[in-house]
Amino acid sequence: MRIKFTLTAILAFMSFHFSSAQVECDGTRYIVETFNSIKTADLTYGQNFNPFSNANETLKLDVYEPENDMIAYRPLIVLIHGGSFLYGAKGLSDTEPLGIAFAKKGYVCASINYRLGIQG
Repeated sequence: MRIKFTLTAILAFMSFHFSSAQVECDGTRYIVETFNSIKTADLTYGQNFNPFSNANETLKLDVYEPENDMIAYRPLIVLIHGGSFLYGAKGLSDTEPLGIAFAKKGYVCASINYRLGIQG
């Protein structure tokens, strides 16, 4: 019974939160490029041991956001580069243009690095 109540409370909160965020959408926001984009590079979001390189690794991300956007709550898109855990980086040619394009439409994008390396 307690699980059912908790689940109901979570769903009610989420529906209220997401419906209030949609009030600020005017029909062109998130579709038309309205803003310039700002890039904040190399923010640390974690650190962990990488067993494949046998060393501690600092995990960094780049954030792309719309310049002079006054809305307090904006959707976040997390961009994760390809490379099958073998190669790749957050600022390569496939993720940076996407981050810039989405930021110009009003989104916030975080392009992340992750630990690389697979044995066998």
